[in-house]
Amino acid sequence: MDHAEFNAPWTNRCYWFMGHMEEFQLTAQEALILILVSYFNETDQPVDMDLLAAKCFMDPVDLDDALFSLEQRGYLTISAEHGEMVYSLEPLLDTPVKAGVSFNESLLNEFQEEFGRTFSAGEVERVMGMAETYDEKAVRVALGEAAVYDKRNLNYIEKLLISWHARGLTPEDLENGIR
Repeated sequence: MDHAEFNAPWTNRCYWFMGHMEEFQLTAQEALILILVSYFNETDQPVDMDLLAAKCFMDPVDLDDALFSLEQRGYLTISAEHGEMVYSLEPLLDTPVKAGVSFNESLLNEFQEEFGRTFSAGEVERVMGMAETYDEKAVRVALGEAAVYDKRNLNYIEKLLISWHARGLTPEDLENGIR
């Protein structure tokens, strides 16, 4: 089973856990615990047991039992590093990335920098789709052309790519100014 999408920048981890509850046979409280551990880790906050218990509406003993169960089932590891407790979801997510699927983070960064904002999950998916459908060089040329004409929107960029593809233009043609 492939859980690589969990670490993708467009993934809403709360939704991810909710979508996999049955698959992992998680109770609602266990899912909430994992969501909160993910949140604490993602925001570089130490996992605070009192706060975790309060947010889960659990007493500390029940929380400890739930954490032990999650650890025993291989969904969580708890270890001490440099005098602090570290909660890791890596055991849950150790399946390698699907072969043939890659995500070029530098391409996404170029888009976000050019647009002057962070993209939503849907926009990230569109950029990835363009990179998978068309040559990455062509996508970069289309982004550059959109910037030159001050038409920084994904619909415009996608229309350029569709048009160029329909006319059989290669990335080299585009880089050489052939339109």
